[in-house]
Amino acid sequence: MKIRNYFYISVLWLLTACAIQSIPSGGPEDNTPPRVIEEFPENEKKWFTGKEISIEMDEFVSLKNPAQEIIISPPMDQELTIKLKGKKVIIKLNSELQDSTTYTVQFGNAIADITKGNILKDYQYVFSTGGEIDSLVLSGKVFDAFTLKEVDDINVLLYEESCDTGIFKHKARYFARSNKNGDYKFQNLKAGNYLLFAVDDKNRNYYYNQGEQVAFYKDPIRLKSDSFGFSLMLFNNQEEKYRLLGSQGIRPGKSIFIYNKAISQAKISLLNPMQQDSLFYRYSITRDSLIAWIPNYNNDTSVFFIDVEPGQTDTVSVKYANKKESQLPVIEIDKRNNYYGLSRSFSILSSEPITELDTTGIIVYEDTNKIINRFRFSRNRVNPLLLDIKSDFLPGKSYRFFINKNVLTGISGRKNDSIMISFLMKANKDLGSIAIKINSDSIDGKGRIIIELLNSKNKAVRRKISDAGKEENVIFNELLPGKYNFRFVLDENNNGIWDSGNIELRRLPERIHYLSKPIELKANWEILDLKFDFSEN
Repeated sequence: MKIRNYFYISVLWLLTACAIQSIPSGGPEDNTPPRVIEEFPENEKKWFTGKEISIEMDEFVSLKNPAQEIIISPPMDQELTIKLKGKKVIIKLNSELQDSTTYTVQFGNAIADITKGNILKDYQYVFSTGGEIDSLVLSGKVFDAFTLKEVDDINVLLYEESCDTGIFKHKARYFARSNKNGDYKFQNLKAGNYLLFAVDDKNRNYYYNQGEQVAFYKDPIRLKSDSFGFSLMLFNNQEEKYRLLGSQGIRPGKSIFIYNKAISQAKISLLNPMQQDSLFYRYSITRDSLIAWIPNYNNDTSVFFIDVEPGQTDTVSVKYANKKESQLPVIEIDKRNNYYGLSRSFSILSSEPITELDTTGIIVYEDTNKIINRFRFSRNRVNPLLLDIKSDFLPGKSYRFFINKNVLTGISGRKNDSIMISFLMKANKDLGSIAIKINSDSIDGKGRIIIELLNSKNKAVRRKISDAGKEENVIFNELLPGKYNFRFVLDENNNGIWDSGNIELRRLPERIHYLSKPIELKANWEILDLKFDFSEN
């Protein structure tokens, strides 16, 4: 009897152990979005007269930002009331419906399951108060006007042509949103004449606010049948007039003035103190700022008069910061440890205009040999921020420049600390050339073409300007091996920079083109067979 009980216990223990080991460790992760199983009234209901819509899901869901994500086209006077009841999404219509009108409720990214947050995307509910469902389609893409890359999550707005100021004050009649490929699509549209816009709608109010990126299609759209291929170029709105955004006294004698757009030309003078002849100023790289220096200046405040275009002037009082720190006897020099192509000269950059130079304090080494009397150092006559170094540099040689303490004196009276600048001079066999034939006959001589050679980080490393309306062969020599591309800007107003658009004036951004694919340049190569034709792009 005892043996039999022991046998039963042993078998029970084995079964229990096997059962524990066979427990599954969990199933695959749930990536399935919620699914609609019933709509009441049914989707695409005609002769709709109700005040409430019920949409039942196959699981419990949550609503994410429903006030911003769920929209109805055409818009209603009063907002929708949206709530959850069990597995149902309930939409209450709080406004009177228009006769013979097709309505579309778009849910955006609002509906998600409550466990993993999987989103039901692109779901919409359509109904009509008449006997027909409008069915026309309009689609296209949204691009960044400067990079020409597709832009996602952009609200695309379709207004009736009679509502020509709608983007500034009113919601559109129809809404769409671009996806990760930049594609947008309007459905269930009524035939008619429309104006097409796009807005990077950060506050989700479905019309344009100052500071948001915007795009527009230049002509009214006569919608009679399904229409495709409407490209929109998104840009930062460029105001027509110059506006001073801010100013700052970086340190005594150095100030910066920031404007709302690139400056074509400007003049700065001092009202207090009266030292106009010795004032020096430069544009920033992007030309949307002015940087000014006053010599040997230790007061706390200066008053400037700035003229950025005829009739556009500003009087600005600047209070300087960091006075104690700025009086240290140091001016900074831009260190350049880099490779250079064959050249007879190059420049180094100072943090402030150079007023005095003691060349005896500069020592030059070529490889390990000290060089005397072969190099000439001078202040750049046009830009005193630059120290020019001229010589016959030898290919394949490395160079070191020791600039001792107090060699340079800046406009503030401050001097430099000691610094070493080193670089390797490349030989012809280490470099390459790229030539491209540009045909701009199709532009009819309007404006100029800015041709920029871009490196692998899309930074312009070389630049040339050509007259539009002709064919020209453009060559860039002494290039380091690597990947390059070309950017072509149609500079319609001949100001030498790319100009964005203006939504108030309905002015499109200046056109930009890129070569279709990057170029791989190897050492000791010449790429001579590139072509770009504006009529084909």
